[in-house]
Amino acid sequence: MNFDSLVASFFSTQQAVLPTAFAQYLGLYVAWALVLAWGASALTGRWPSPIRWGIVGVVGLLTLISGPSSPAYWFGLAFQTPSVTSVLLAVWGLSIVARSRSSNGSHGWSVSGLAACAAGAGLGWVLLLDTLAWWPLSVYAWGFSPATVSGLTLTLAICWGLWGGAHKGRTSHLVFGVPVMALIIFVGTRWPSGNVWDALLDPWLWVGLQIVLLVNVLRAWRQRGSPAIRV
Repeated sequence: MNFDSLVASFFSTQQAVLPTAFAQYLGLYVAWALVLAWGASALTGRWPSPIRWGIVGVVGLLTLISGPSSPAYWFGLAFQTPSVTSVLLAVWGLSIVARSRSSNGSHGWSVSGLAACAAGAGLGWVLLLDTLAWWPLSVYAWGFSPATVSGLTLTLAICWGLWGGAHKGRTSHLVFGVPVMALIIFVGTRWPSGNVWDALLDPWLWVGLQIVLLVNVLRAWRQRGSPAIRV
């Protein structure tokens, strides 16, 4: 392969590498099991720990059942598969619940966390307008290009290094570490669809990010006299 062909394939959106059918099928059930278990843990946050974990376990195991008996079957028909980012956030959320018995340790969102929410919400709007053909080029199609994956990974890694050096802490590692890990998993598996945008964002995560932004904007507006957002 000559250099011109290599460059052309690097920027091409027509040579997508897709996950295997088995990986898509297995990933559908595992991903929804983790996300729904995370949702169950959030909804039962004030319940006694044994009851809470019992419900989380039942939801997770029920979702892993193959076929129409599983919630994943119906959620998959309606919403397809959660993004890799959502799955990683679900795993992180469940690990936090497992390490602490109480869930009332909310301290607000940091600047880096809100910036990440804004970036994700903005990306969602760009992709939504792309589906409505508002852009001269297909932004979604860029997600099949190796150049897009490489550029995103390099940009996130640089931002993680620069921001993490100045603002050390769990939040900065979560903000940049989760997307970077999602990209690494995507490169290795091409899950869920072979398109990097589907690995980074899904409709439910997009809606959740906008809710977080709206809640924090309203909170800051109500508390304009005191610093509501910590760095």
